[in-house]
Amino acid sequence: HALIAEHGGRADARAMNERVEVERNRERFEFLKWCEQAFDGMRILLEGWGCKVLTASDFRSALSTLARNDKPDVVIADYHLDKGNGLAAIAAIRKATDPSFPAVLLTADRSTKLRGIAASKNVQMLNKPLKPAQLRALLSQIRVHLQAAE
Repeated sequence: HALIAEHGGRADARAMNERVEVERNRERFEFLKWCEQAFDGMRILLEGWGCKVLTASDFRSALSTLARNDKPDVVIADYHLDKGNGLAAIAAIRKATDPSFPAVLLTADRSTKLRGIAASKNVQMLNKPLKPAQLRALLSQIRVHLQAAE
C-alpha cells in the first residue's frame, strides 16, 4: 500500500498526506475495526457461557497458544483469514495436535461446495450472520460427544 504525496513542499505535508490516505481508505479501516469488534464479541459471548477462550491471530500463534495451555474442546475458525482459510488452519492445527480435534467453521459462504468440503474434513459449518443459539447448540452437541468418548 503506497502513500501518495499530494501536499508536497509544505512543512505539514506528511500529516496532510496521512489524513488524505486515511480518508481514501476509511471503508477499509472501518471494516478492520468491525472485524476486531466482532472477534471481541465472539470471545465475550463464549466467556459469558462459561467457556475458557484461547485466541490467536494466525496459525503460528495458535500453535504457541495450544502448547502453553490445556487442549481445548473445540477449534472455531473463520473461513476467510488474512493468510489462507479456516479449513487450512483447522487441518494444520489437527496435524500438529490431534487429527480428531472437533472444529467449527464460521462463514458467510453458503455454497454446497464449501459445505461438502467441510463435511468431508469432519468440520461443522455455521453460516454468518451467526446466531448465538446455533453456536451454543453445536457446542453442546460437541461436549456431549466428547463426554461419551471418555
